Amino acid sequence: MVLADGDAGTIASPTCAAGVGDIVYVDLPKWNPNRRGKSLGSVESVKAVSDIYSPVSGEIAEINESLADAPEKLNSDPHGDAWLSKSG
Repeated sequence: MVLADGDAGTIASPTCAAGVGDIVYVDLPKWNPNRRGKSLGSVESVKAVSDIYSPVSGEIAEINESLADAPEKLNSDPHGDAWLSKSG
């Protein structure tokens, strides 16, 4: 899901948490161009490891590094504090 703000967008993934259960680790996006339909990163839960696929193409401008220390935010606030990356 992309939350648009002018020419920039914030990538959030409310569905990644819904299907995998309690998230215990997030492999954050890398600082390189994002490609629609390609893996942006992954999440690890008590059930499985799942890729997160990018909904858009573009340059990554910011990564939510707070998820490295608190991956459980993806379960509790996927539309707010648990955004994955921002592109512009």
